[in-house]
Amino acid sequence: NVVHCHSPITGHFVLHRAMKSGIPIRILHSRTTQFNSDSSFIPIRNYLKKLSTIYATDYFACSKEAGTWLFGEKAILDKKVKIIDNGIEAENFIFNNNTRMKLREKLKLNNNFVIGNVGRFSTVKNHSFMIDIFNEICKLNKNSILMLLGDGPTEENIKAKVNELNLGDKVLFLGRQTEVEKYLQAMDVFLFPSQFEGFGTVAIEAQTAGLRCVVSDGVPFSVDVTDLIEHLPLSIGPEKWADNILQYSKGYKRNNMYEEIVRAGFDVKSSIKFLEKFYLSDL
Repeated sequence: NVVHCHSPITGHFVLHRAMKSGIPIRILHSRTTQFNSDSSFIPIRNYLKKLSTIYATDYFACSKEAGTWLFGEKAILDKKVKIIDNGIEAENFIFNNNTRMKLREKLKLNNNFVIGNVGRFSTVKNHSFMIDIFNEICKLNKNSILMLLGDGPTEENIKAKVNELNLGDKVLFLGRQTEVEKYLQAMDVFLFPSQFEGFGTVAIEAQTAGLRCVVSDGVPFSVDVTDLIEHLPLSIGPEKWADNILQYSKGYKRNNMYEEIVRAGFDVKSSIKFLEKFYLSDL
């Protein structure tokens, strides 16, 4: 009864087949704002994404920006695109000082100022710029640590850059982690300088943990559901990013942000209820 497709590239094939098979609800869901691979293929990809929209009965997007990218501004203005918040298990991310202290002790973080990021190592996540920022931070605060969670194709290049800058003892490469919420507790600032994001769910998770977030202007402003988040343009350079981040090095109160996150509609229970209702609407 329902086909829910998240790929604008293969969506044409999937949704066309679904239409031919008589499936009444055919959803195309946008989760990004740009293509992130070889630019030589972009004209072909643009053609394929346009084809994908033809066979969809319903348009979903994780943000207004992602919806505009795939479906066009007119579709947004005409309210043809449903913005579906990326829900999280908010209860798991509530700040817990005991969890924070245990993990900081385990990782031997002591009283260091810990900046962190969670994300795949890829060009769009901008880890190289993160290292530039952290290098500037270390010039002004030697008791700083950068905690990186994730893996991906650019990881080895980033490790090489860290070693070239003699930051090897200050940058923790922790790989993929299943309990991201615990690591967010241990951080002091969440750094998110992506070149672009379809939404940026991890910024919601970080805010739920009461964590100050410094993010790029490539991250949609729809993630701003508390006063803990600040957007900076990448163009101002790593020094100014470092200055901004260092204002939090003396500490701040970590509050329980659960109610604010739920009110904003980012608890996964709300997302599930919406999808269940939508999937069953034509049955």
